[in-house]
Amino acid sequence: MNFPPKAVSVFALVQCLFLWIGLALARKGLRIMEQSELWRRHIITEHVPSCASFVLSVGFWAFSIPLLWTAWVTVRSETANGIVSARPLDTWITMGLTLVIVCVWSYAAMQMIGLAFGFRGPLKPW
Repeated sequence: MNFPPKAVSVFALVQCLFLWIGLALARKGLRIMEQSELWRRHIITEHVPSCASFVLSVGFWAFSIPLLWTAWVTVRSETANGIVSARPLDTWITMGLTLVIVCVWSYAAMQMIGLAFGFRGPLKPW
């Protein structure tokens, strides 16, 4: 299954969209948590989930992944009979990368929003 490089760029736009939304929701969840009394007593700081911590630490550097990958696929694309197409392995890697980004960034956003609004139950201060 080969895609034209334009389809790979559409996957890159989807990746950037999920990166942006996931990072924005994780940051908003962190800001909501910072307003709580438990945060001021440094109780919640130990409870930040690992996936959300990863997304918050990687931040905007993650946007370079889809941009560089799309440029790489475009450079490596093949032309046969005047039709430009990406290599099959590049196509599968692009779909896998999209799936990983969607899952990780969505999960991190759900973790932070869940922690900010107390969906995990109240944290005990002892």
